[in-house]
Amino acid sequence: MLHPFYEYLSRKGWTYNQLETLWAHNRRQNLWALIMISLGGVMFWYSHHDVKPELPQVIHFPNHYVAEETVEKKDRWQDARGDQRYQCILSGHLAETDQWINWDVTVIEFQEDSDPLLGYLREMGMIINQAQFQANQANSYLDQRPGLEMLDAGQWNCDRAYLDTSEQRRSSVYLLSENRVIVFRFTPSMELSAELMKQLSAVFTRTDLFKS
Repeated sequence: MLHPFYEYLSRKGWTYNQLETLWAHNRRQNLWALIMISLGGVMFWYSHHDVKPELPQVIHFPNHYVAEETVEKKDRWQDARGDQRYQCILSGHLAETDQWINWDVTVIEFQEDSDPLLGYLREMGMIINQAQFQANQANSYLDQRPGLEMLDAGQWNCDRAYLDTSEQRRSSVYLLSENRVIVFRFTPSMELSAELMKQLSAVFTRTDLFKS
């Protein structure tokens, strides 16, 4: 039985050979479309599930906090500025409410000739001219950034600590210690416990994140 579209063309005078050619052409197009969609799906999956088993996992969900912990990504690379980056993304469902939870930890280790404070501000999304930047201006940049709350840096064992709640569905903690920055993004909002502070602040002294 012909598809209604081909039946319509037949009534309009199209020959069987013409219809067969058109059908074959459409089948080839559909096949290529299916192949491209499949490849795109595979590439999308791998881009969001880049787990290198040889890399350390710097953070874990607390015991009995989630039903199952899944490592979505664990990777390291060198960015365009030559700084080293490490990222670990966890997901799961809260054991009590079955609510989806996501933790994303990114660690940046700046080169010796980089300004860690400037890099820290840039990680918060601030656009700053490096040639005009002065360290004593940092507080003024931070004061102008909406949604930022200063945390007790001593509790986090670092030089600077800020909580960013400007995003609707995700919150972020920005920590700076010497030449390292830790960015911790989490969904949903939660209490920043002493256990979490201990896990994150310990990352500043780890020496196994950027070994080749």
